[in-house]
Amino acid sequence: MEGYKDNSGFNAVFGSGGGGGSTPTNYNGSFFSVTTQVAGGVLTESYVSLEVTDFSNGIIISGTDFSQITFENDGIYALNFSIQLDNQGGGSGEDFIVYLIKNGSKLPDSATRYVVQSSSRFQVCSLDFLLNISAGDYIQIGYVVDDVDIVLLFESSVGVYPDIPSVICNVFNVG
Repeated sequence: MEGYKDNSGFNAVFGSGGGGGSTPTNYNGSFFSVTTQVAGGVLTESYVSLEVTDFSNGIIISGTDFSQITFENDGIYALNFSIQLDNQGGGSGEDFIVYLIKNGSKLPDSATRYVVQSSSRFQVCSLDFLLNISAGDYIQIGYVVDDVDIVLLFESSVGVYPDIPSVICNVFNVG
């Protein structure tokens, strides 16, 4: 058996014999945001910013707003993200709709709606996708809100625990 360990501590083992074992491509990236992000307006398409790169191989963040996850190699990729949502206004609950955009076009059937209650702060939106990617493609995480009081909330450490990013996004090649 052959194996590898990347700099995040992730371990993988791949077979090397008769069963058609594979060699890992190890294209991956871990990105996050240390800013509170506010939508551009009510029912206005906004994009998640990922201004911090933890590590990356073959995947980069581009665009002036740090919203484009750009792939340097063909393949099937897993993309997962979590977003800390906070409704900072009143009301019984507001909509946050999140979806993927590939090369400027919304991906069909990728949207999910969350109702963000003002009485239940700090809700987490977490989704996973498998994507067929060609070299040069880019993906954005788009969203709309029906009330700009819904924010993607970053929280600074209070000493007992580390910072809480507003968004964490991991991408890795699976085939």
